[in-house]
Amino acid sequence: MPFKKDYKSTTHQTPTPIIEVYLPSNASTSEPDYSFRPYTDGGAFSGLQGYNFSESVDDLDGSFSFTINGEEENIFDLIPIRSVVKIYEVTDNYKFYPSFVGIIRQRKINKQMTNTGLKKVITFSGKSIISCLVEYSISLDMRISGVADATATNSAMLDKLEEVENMNIKSFMIETWKYFKKISDDVLKPNSEKTEKDIGGKGVATTELQNIINRFIGEDAENYIDVTGVKTKFYHPIGDAFINTGKNTIIDIWRDKLPQMAYELFAYCDNKGNPKIKARQVPFGDNTKNDYSDWKDLKLYPINPAILTSFDLDQNDSDVYTVFATWLIGSTNDRNYFIGINNDDQEDTTVFRSEKAKTYGFRPLEINFNGYDRSYNSDPEQQKGIQEAMAELNKLAAYWYSRNDEMYSGTLTVITDFKNPENNPRIGCRADFLGGEFYINKTDHSWNYGGTPIIKISVSRGMIYGMNGEMTEQLKDVGKKYRELDSVSYKLKPATFNR
Repeated sequence: MPFKKDYKSTTHQTPTPIIEVYLPSNASTSEPDYSFRPYTDGGAFSGLQGYNFSESVDDLDGSFSFTINGEEENIFDLIPIRSVVKIYEVTDNYKFYPSFVGIIRQRKINKQMTNTGLKKVITFSGKSIISCLVEYSISLDMRISGVADATATNSAMLDKLEEVENMNIKSFMIETWKYFKKISDDVLKPNSEKTEKDIGGKGVATTELQNIINRFIGEDAENYIDVTGVKTKFYHPIGDAFINTGKNTIIDIWRDKLPQMAYELFAYCDNKGNPKIKARQVPFGDNTKNDYSDWKDLKLYPINPAILTSFDLDQNDSDVYTVFATWLIGSTNDRNYFIGINNDDQEDTTVFRSEKAKTYGFRPLEINFNGYDRSYNSDPEQQKGIQEAMAELNKLAAYWYSRNDEMYSGTLTVITDFKNPENNPRIGCRADFLGGEFYINKTDHSWNYGGTPIIKISVSRGMIYGMNGEMTEQLKDVGKKYRELDSVSYKLKPATFNR
């Protein structure tokens, strides 16, 4: 039977991406200083040759680059590093919202003689605009005149946090960021200008960076720090050091209280092109309370065969854990207590997957919390409460990380949807594929002039999930599905972008 093409499944689009550039000296964000498109009419700033950008879970930097034909104007000298870039994935010259906002960290020019004459290509590259927050640092090196010591700084910050009612993860991040900026401003402020009340100022080392953050991210952290998920409060009160002598970054402060393997921190642009920071507990799904809403509530992107160009999946046993131990640094009980699996007085503080251990042996996953209140050390009731909280987190981690050998991970490559950019898969969401669901860890967007725009999606946790979002079983018949990528007859179904 010959191949029969279903034209209903064909999507026609004319990719006309737009790159906007805003110079550091421009105080406005309403109109860009330069705009590049892939036109060939010979006009100024029309020679966009290609671009790429990537976003990833547990990454506040991201990356991007774009290349232009430098024949018409001396663009290389006109666009300095620290310029801000907005990338629009649109069609028919209709500007929607930017898919990525970044800041240029490097520029490169290449000239070569070809058969048709001199060819000049210019490439600009950099990171997400959110990386400016990560770059923002405090140096409490005592060699800097007028710098307060770390102990006094921590005490003042803790006093501020104690004034916050109903402390949660978002309010903690907002308040620490506000105070972090004040301290940074104060570092190079002359002693004659410092008062006990006023910590602010115009620290010359951070003025330009502040301007970029205020213009393109926002002055109010309430608007760009996004905390979601079931668990929006801390497992235990905060009560210890944040800032140390030497160089400090805000991500160091946050990661002390929101350790990896238990929490995610990443940069992204929302559906209106606003740069934001996502903070949340890993969307475990709670099998002890039958509540999987943190997984189920993640947006689901169906992977349609009409836009799929390739996929590469694997299943392996290299990252399976069998013992799960969460503990507070500075606790009266040391690490050995929490990592032990035979202590009768632990009250299930440590979770042990004996069925997996029969195959993989003793493979511990430790989640360490630093800088939490230690007053419970002398209070048996509080000590019991914190052990119960740690045991809860261990059970969530065991549900998420003990079944990695049953799951599929890999990459899916799809054609970028320029007509409906909101349908392009995003990080930290789900992908509906092969009859199961996958977690989207990373997306790499790329396009070159004359080629097809694509998104390479890195996925993990490929399983069959139930109606409530719970893991049920492994994917079935993986080798028999999506045969349209083979050289066999197959009729494509009509393209659908929404479930």
